Amino acid sequence: MSLLSTDIAKVKRLSLREVKLPTTERKVETITPILVERPPTDEEIDKPKLIALANRVIEGENSYSREDIIERIKEATNVSQERAERGFNLILQAGAIEPTLGDRYYLTGSTPF
Repeated sequence: MSLLSTDIAKVKRLSLREVKLPTTERKVETITPILVERPPTDEEIDKPKLIALANRVIEGENSYSREDIIERIKEATNVSQERAERGFNLILQAGAIEPTLGDRYYLTGSTPF
């Protein structure tokens, strides 16, 4: 129904004022950045230092489980579990240790027995 079709004489009250609608609250969601640790590049890996650490914590001609090596790194360097796990991964990436069958690892250049 439009105003043109309305008989103004019959309408008791006609208001032409502005209608204000209630405002809706807009929720602004803040995005927190997620920090993802990227793997180090070959230039960032200090291979001689990692090989020296592997030689210090792993005896030649023996094979160890991942957990054993991490525990040995923790004891030798007095670091946290998380840091020892990163150290294990870096040693593996540097090629200082090699995997064998059964999820065991041995010092590169030695015979795994």
